[in-house]
Amino acid sequence: MLLNTNGNTSRPMSLDEHTEAFLKGVDEYNRTYFFECHDTWEEIWMETRGPDRKFLHGLIHTAIALYHLENRNHKGAHSQFEKAFTKLESYKPRYRGIDIEKLVLHIQSKCVPVVEQLERGEKPVIDSDIFPKLVIELPSL
Repeated sequence: MLLNTNGNTSRPMSLDEHTEAFLKGVDEYNRTYFFECHDTWEEIWMETRGPDRKFLHGLIHTAIALYHLENRNHKGAHSQFEKAFTKLESYKPRYRGIDIEKLVLHIQSKCVPVVEQLERGEKPVIDSDIFPKLVIELPSL
């Protein structure tokens, strides 16, 4: 049992107990509100245990990396992408309806080259279309 924020004991939580907040974070992410998304997911990450915790942490690192990229902070983007890739590796190819393999490949092919351009002192155009979207595909019944 864990002690929750109001001092009561509770069982460890997964994303199942935070569906609404998780989906709010997905919406913020897809609207390129990366910092806000990070805040939303971090709140539920603090209460989440088990495999969902590391998965959520990987998505948080992804959101912050994209925030840094959007603001042309190549050091922050590089560092956060590395952390995201490490955390999300064990969730490939899919987890919780999200194609993690596709997400990572998109970042590696569209975002990482822009980070590398910034590292070389270039001034690339950063269009919102380089930012990967999160699509949750539920299994067919």
